[in-house]
Amino acid sequence: MPRSGDSERPIADGAGAAMPWGIASCRPVTFRSVSDAGVGLAFAEGGRDVPFAIARVYYLWNLHPGLVRARHAHRELQQVYLAVNGSIDVHLRDDQGERTVTLDQPQHGLYLGPMVWRHIEARTPGAVLLVLASDIYRESDYFRDLDAYLAAATEHRRQPGQP
Repeated sequence: MPRSGDSERPIADGAGAAMPWGIASCRPVTFRSVSDAGVGLAFAEGGRDVPFAIARVYYLWNLHPGLVRARHAHRELQQVYLAVNGSIDVHLRDDQGERTVTLDQPQHGLYLGPMVWRHIEARTPGAVLLVLASDIYRESDYFRDLDAYLAAATEHRRQPGQP
């Protein structure tokens, strides 16, 4: 189990209401699972177990301790991270603070809403991170510079109606 929009446009859900963003949006996600003869099966459906329609799935494999990946934020993209093998630390940051979540069971994941700076580090050799994403790859959705992200997050927080 887990432990521990651009700056000009408000982040909103499909109904137009402001939705949580930054670290406040991050929360555990538990997939339904069954076990038979020691073999586990976890499953998820977009819009039911995952709070968005799944548009893209990708994974990183052969992660090892000492290797840092990600180091970015997304303006609008929502994601769910799952460590399907091994143990992975997900380091989260926004303009209000930092938090680390450890993923180490394949049926327990982490939802990341928009505007969350993140990087990942494997705790075990050969770890595999599966990512479910709410949209296809769009380079324009990325913040790849931490200072630019922090400035945009601070500006975004000042907008009326933002949590």
